[in-house]
Amino acid sequence: IDLFVPTLLALVRGLLESAGQLVINLPLMLYLSPLEAFGVFYCPGWLLHLAIFYSGVGTLAAHYIGKKLSRINFTKQKCEADFRYGIVQVRDNSESIALYGAEDCEKLMLEGKFDTIARVWWAMMMYTKRLQFFTSFYLQTSVTVPYLVLAPNYFKGQISMGTLFMLFRAMGSVRAAFDWVILSYEQLTTFRATADRLRNFQLAVERKGSESRVVIDTVLHIDEKKEKSPEHSDSKHNSPPLALVASNLSVELPRPPSAAKISLPKTLWKNASLSVRQGTFVLLTAPSGSGKSCFFRALGGIWPNATGNVQKVGKSMFVPQRSYIPQGSLSQAVCYPSRSDCFTPKEVQLALETVGLQKVLLEYGLEREANLALTLSGGERQRLALARVMLHRPDLLFLDEATNALDQDTTKRIYSLLRTSSLLGGLPPNAVVITISHEVGLMEGLHDICYNYDAHGKNWVPA
Repeated sequence: IDLFVPTLLALVRGLLESAGQLVINLPLMLYLSPLEAFGVFYCPGWLLHLAIFYSGVGTLAAHYIGKKLSRINFTKQKCEADFRYGIVQVRDNSESIALYGAEDCEKLMLEGKFDTIARVWWAMMMYTKRLQFFTSFYLQTSVTVPYLVLAPNYFKGQISMGTLFMLFRAMGSVRAAFDWVILSYEQLTTFRATADRLRNFQLAVERKGSESRVVIDTVLHIDEKKEKSPEHSDSKHNSPPLALVASNLSVELPRPPSAAKISLPKTLWKNASLSVRQGTFVLLTAPSGSGKSCFFRALGGIWPNATGNVQKVGKSMFVPQRSYIPQGSLSQAVCYPSRSDCFTPKEVQLALETVGLQKVLLEYGLEREANLALTLSGGERQRLALARVMLHRPDLLFLDEATNALDQDTTKRIYSLLRTSSLLGGLPPNAVVITISHEVGLMEGLHDICYNYDAHGKNWVPA
């Protein structure tokens, strides 16, 4: 954006200036122009035709010489962005890189990206040099052209010395207006590359936003008579009302771009159904790679290759295995995704103490700015995510391996807190917790219902 806007403003300003010169000087040139072209044959307005032809030839030549600059600019911006992203990745994962002893490997990868940038810059300098050489030659020759074309008319006495010099000035201004493309060609290539990248980004965002075909409805009450998945619900007459119903949910892995036309997408879930009643703790278990997290993302409506219908009652919250922690104060990190002023300091402090983050609270305080995502351990990050749960108190809580970095005693205490509905922690009455975990032995006793993955039917079945 910071390159797109200034370049656009500079181009528009130059275009308006050229248009103004053309409007002012073109009538004067046409009025003073001799009727005989080169003093030989009758051709009214021949100086205008000559200026258009001369500038047109120059524009075509400039485009032929510098047409690759747009593609080079596009590649330059892409390579520089990749290099910056690589540096950020190294910074964010410096501890893992150091433990692996992979400094040399990362250095080679970054040097490879930097060498690519250097080659792109050399190509850009080479074509820019050629274009500037031509532009300089064109501008130098354009100064002498009016003298050469008007000399025959002057020597034949068709125009006076004063008219000759006025025509020099008017013709030079008209030609300069027509030469706007030549003089702005470098800026045009930069603008084209920037606009293409921004357009591709916009199309990618729109395409990803429109690919998700999961219909999610947040309702006050789910009509059980309309649901067709009784095998996943409790059929007792006095059972609590439904809190979540997912029906005909199909989830696929996206195909690689290189194989988009020659291979079919891998189906992880096919017409899967899941019904959960209020106040129920549900455990979902499946082998690694079966697509448990993709199923959660489909329930949240963010997985692009998914179809189906989801009905839920109340406010929901998804907690992934590695939660995002914004840079800033501890209070903001705990209140996220809400603002820090949405909760009182007492509420934030109580949530942190409830999940056992007293040491973090003493070290950082509530308002001290810090990069907590890099300084907190894996277990502390998961405790902080659970403190968010205590603050926001969702009606439906989805936990995707959200306690795998915690010890068993802490995990049991957290789930015990989630079952409470007091103001000191826990969830609202009749809240639902749906957990994905591999620790079946520990988690099975903390949940009311357990479902396993049916690899043949690609669905959930009661354990």
